[in-house]
Amino acid sequence: MHLKGFYSVSRNTEICREMRQSNFGFEYKDGEENIDMCKALEDWAEESRSEGIEEGKIDTTVGLLSLGKLSLEEISRVTKFSIERIKEIAASRNLPYPAV
Repeated sequence: MHLKGFYSVSRNTEICREMRQSNFGFEYKDGEENIDMCKALEDWAEESRSEGIEEGKIDTTVGLLSLGKLSLEEISRVTKFSIERIKEIAASRNLPYPAV
């Protein structure tokens, strides 16, 4: 669904970049503090990307644990998670994990 006036996060950050280059910023005054809305949007977009990557790595970890074919070290190499983090993920989903 596309809402009139709604753009994707990447398009919104692109618009902000263009606004900055033309010296036309968008600031919001919150009490005594000025908030750069473009910077806030860019920070939010980066945080969202990071959270999505983390969720994808967790899903991959769960899938690999469910297969039961790889060692913790192999799963760690694939996901870049520590063995302790993999154990935490397994425990939170009641999944068995191979011995180290």
